[in-house]
Amino acid sequence: MCSIAPESMSDEVLRDLRGWNRLLAELSWHESIYWVLRAPQNPMSYRDLAYKAHLSVYFLFQIHDWLLIHQHELVKDILTPFHCPKCTYRIHPPEMLAEP
Repeated sequence: MCSIAPESMSDEVLRDLRGWNRLLAELSWHESIYWVLRAPQNPMSYRDLAYKAHLSVYFLFQIHDWLLIHQHELVKDILTPFHCPKCTYRIHPPEMLAEP
């Protein structure tokens, strides 16, 4: 159980999270998976799935950053700045780079 209280946030910050949630929900990429399973010989099914998976990863990364920026103390033991598995490059949200 976490004993840290969430930081208060402005309506604009919460609106950002609602926007990422809406975009992620609107993707409907489960339909793309269905079409790959239904027509495994159709190359467009795979391209559509790849496109939607790519967007999903981007939206999830934005939510990940949002949490690190706006609730860092609350989630820092769970989330870490993104680390590329192919190299040593670490991506920090710009707001975290400004911290001492």
